[in-house]
Amino acid sequence: MKQGILFFTLMTSLLAAGAANPPAATVAAAKPAVVYSIADRSYLSLCMTLSISAREIAEDKLQGQPADRVKAGFAGDSRAPVLVPLVDQVYSDNFTDTWDYTGSFYKDCGDRVGHLSPAQIQPSMTCMYKGVVAAAALATRETGTEKSEAYGMFSSHGDLARPVIDGVYAPKATPGRGVVMDVWNSCMDLLTRS
Repeated sequence: MKQGILFFTLMTSLLAAGAANPPAATVAAAKPAVVYSIADRSYLSLCMTLSISAREIAEDKLQGQPADRVKAGFAGDSRAPVLVPLVDQVYSDNFTDTWDYTGSFYKDCGDRVGHLSPAQIQPSMTCMYKGVVAAAALATRETGTEKSEAYGMFSSHGDLARPVIDGVYAPKATPGRGVVMDVWNSCMDLLTRS
């Protein structure tokens, strides 16, 4: 129950901060059977963004970083009111694999925030994971890590990960944080009705 209240507070803070502005939708020629409304996509966009943060915090947890140190890393960050409680939530959860945890977190967020069933959320899972890979690839590129090492991070997810990593590493200059949303949006455009 405490986690549910924390999660609700977290989501309310994000929504109040304007983090869930719906992106413009475009219609693809061939639509899958299940599509999202603009409102559903907005909620799922928020959940994707939170899932990226949850994955990063989960990595810290599995690497043995104390929660207080992770929280201190958010000092001065405008997102601290959301991220600090998220650290508590992630550190209280039990998991051994960040990829699986990220998927569970995303589904839970889609249920709690967007009131979407697991079956409704499922088609967007690939888009969420592409966003996660884009965020990780961007972080590795920003530190000067070679593309081959980024491939190695997601070697078990090659078919999904490799084209995303290639896209993040393709431009001569390191792309900005917007590349993550670009990857998400290009995937979700195929699943969103206008």
